[in-house]
Amino acid sequence: MNRAAPARPAAPDDTGATRLKLLESAGEVFSRKGFRDATIREICGLAGANIASVNYHFRDKHGLYTEVLRYADRCAVHIEASEPVAGDARRRLRQFIKAYIAAMLDVGRPSWHGRLIAREMMEPSPALDAIVAQIIRPRSRVLSDLVEELLGPAATERRVIRCKFSIIGQCLAYHSGRHIHKRLHPGFELSSKAADEIADHIADFSLAAIDALRAGHKPARRAARGRPGS
Repeated sequence: MNRAAPARPAAPDDTGATRLKLLESAGEVFSRKGFRDATIREICGLAGANIASVNYHFRDKHGLYTEVLRYADRCAVHIEASEPVAGDARRRLRQFIKAYIAAMLDVGRPSWHGRLIAREMMEPSPALDAIVAQIIRPRSRVLSDLVEELLGPAATERRVIRCKFSIIGQCLAYHSGRHIHKRLHPGFELSSKAADEIADHIADFSLAAIDALRAGHKPARRAARGRPGS
């Protein structure tokens, strides 16, 4: 008589809903405490899931953290490297900046998204190399290509990199320095409502600077050719 094969143990909390709750709860905890101080117990308590569910869905704390960063990125309003954007380079740079500011000011997203990305920049975790390779580097190339196109003949590698840092630095200042800004300028709004206005200012400022660099570029002189027989 053949015995029935033993039933496979059910995976703990094997549902997409539980996985999503873990991602959201982990994002909240990681954004407040950072990768090192956050605990799986606190994350699971907030998600209403058992601790084994983290091992099942993400293997370990590092896997969970890496996936939370990817999840926050997928939820962000952004321009994908592979997505065609209509318009000339000036229009595309403006769109790029608007998307970046939207991410920094949490437009249309839970507030932990921006906090988590900002914390990762200030306190890098073991996941940083993977995040740079998979998320940051492709967008960095998009921005480099835009700046290079706008600079035209003035586009040396060093100048492109510096312009790129200047643009991103302006965007990050509205997030990392927001607590100081509120104390210095209490009436100055730093919220999702002001996102478009802030993005337009950064775009105007950046485009004016790039235009000035391009206009001030002096082509290298060619060596004078000697006349035949001279």
